[in-house]
Amino acid sequence: WPLLILAVLSESAVAYRGGPSAFARSVSHRQPSLSRFAARAPVPACAATPPPEAAKPERLPAAVLPITLTVFAQMIGEGLALTSLPLHMKSLGASTVMSGVAVSGFSLSSLIFTPVVVRISNRVGRYKVLRVCLLGCALAQLLIVQASTPGGVVVGRLVSGIFAASVPVAQAAVTDLVSPAQSALALSRVSAVSQLGVVVGPAFGALAI
Repeated sequence: WPLLILAVLSESAVAYRGGPSAFARSVSHRQPSLSRFAARAPVPACAATPPPEAAKPERLPAAVLPITLTVFAQMIGEGLALTSLPLHMKSLGASTVMSGVAVSGFSLSSLIFTPVVVRISNRVGRYKVLRVCLLGCALAQLLIVQASTPGGVVVGRLVSGIFAASVPVAQAAVTDLVSPAQSALALSRVSAVSQLGVVVGPAFGALAI
């Protein structure tokens, strides 16, 4: 196209030197050539190519379900603890500061021991650690219920925080099972189930109380 336009302009300039009538004849003579060239111009191949069909998303493996159920069960227990723990501490005669220590002790213990538990899962396997975490969480809740002093409740909360590492271990387990393209979906499932347990747990606690 640039060379064609340059040729037309060159011939038009030469014709214009010969006078206005020659310039007019040159332009009128070249206009059909441009129209014929445009008619013969090939259609780009991309315009005739149909768009490719979108690939169907793959389903997550069936082994992801028991992992998410493990996280859901443990987070329901935490939701129940958040609902009933202040009342339980008050019934034991604990102060407001002691009740706050019992609530925050879970997060502090989880912050310290979660990297250790995840590192152990790299060596012995994710599923074994998940089973131990679920059992340890149940024993910690039983210890809190059977505690007769505020100090016993705090100890139970610290133990429960150690085994709360099941959530990051579950996230690592699902990423081991799925392809890299499904990692975001699998991690979102674990996160959603974790938050659902925190929502359902206080509701169960309110009904039980």
